[in-house]
This record gives sequence, structure tokens and C-alpha cells, in this order.
Amino acid sequence: MNLDSLTRKWWFVLIFILCGTVVPPIVTKGYEPPRTGEVIVYILSHSLFA
Repeated sequence: MNLDSLTRKWWFVLIFILCGTVVPPIVTKGYEPPRTGEVIVYILSHSLFA
């Protein structure tokens, strides 16, 4: 099964939405909600896989 056929499944979209809304973000230090964009950029730029 390739990635294109997997992402067309309805349950894949549902899991993706649930992970973004139900699972709270995990960070070691607190941050103010208006800085969420900065936190996301930092996490993506310092990921384990480049």
C-alpha cells in the first residue's frame, strides 16, 4: 500500500484530526498560546529526522 492510497482513506483523515484536537501538545516547558506558531516552527526545525 503506497502513501497516496493510504491518505485517501476516511479513517486516516479522522486519526489525523483526532491527534490534532484530542491529544494535547507535549512540551517540557510551558508557553503562552499566542506563541504556538513559534513552538511549532521550533519543533519542526529541530526534528530527529532531517
